[in-house]
Parts: sequence; C-alpha cells; structure tokens
Amino acid sequence: MYCKKCGQQISEDSQFCPYCGEPQFNRDPENGNPYLESTSEQRRKDGMIEKNNLGLAGFIVSLIGLVSLGLVILIIGLVLSYMGYKRREQFNEYNKLARIGIILGIIGIAIWLIVVIIVAVIIVV
Repeated sequence: MYCKKCGQQISEDSQFCPYCGEPQFNRDPENGNPYLESTSEQRRKDGMIEKNNLGLAGFIVSLIGLVSLGLVILIIGLVLSYMGYKRREQFNEYNKLARIGIILGIIGIAIWLIVVIIVAVIIVV
C-alpha cells in the first residue's frame, strides 16, 4: 500500500508512514489510497491536478541563488529541486521545473567555485 500523504510504498500493516510519520488508520484496506495510486492522467480526468510545489520552489530558489551567487541559497534550491524531482511520479505539473532547478543549482555552485578559485589565485599571486 502507499502512504496517503507522501505516496511512498509502505507495508500493509503500517499504522504510521516510516517516511513522513502520517497516521495510516481509517483507510479502506482494499483500496488503500486510490488518489496516490492512480496515474496523473486519471487524476487530471477526475479534476485533481496536483502541482509539484517542491519542484517549483526549488526552481525559484535555484534561480535566485544563481543570480545572487549565494552558496547557501544555491544548495537549498538544489535540495528542494531534487526532492521535487524524486516525487515527480505523484504530480503532473512543475516536474520540468524541478529538473531545471537541479541544473541551475549545479551551474550556480560550479560558477561560485570558479569565482572562489580565481579570487584565491589573485590574492595569492
């Protein structure tokens, strides 16, 4: 069966999700959680369009980090984007933004490292 909150696969007799801690009682044992087990096409047809907000947040934070070259912001954006990318199966919108956020985070960190190395070489010379 799948957790009704985070969608991770858990054992049938779990009372709490080992990933997010969500209680799993008061469920239909035969159907589990049909919303998380359904495909994105079925959710869209049922009017339940889910947006990957972690992917969106990771993209925005990575973009801000790239513009400001803030290492901490870049790392946070990279982590949020990665978390959104891992959960892409559950959502049908903003999944590409999660991938773009990962790319922006990696590029930003690489630029940051290059700038630090150049500054260090200039200071030493």
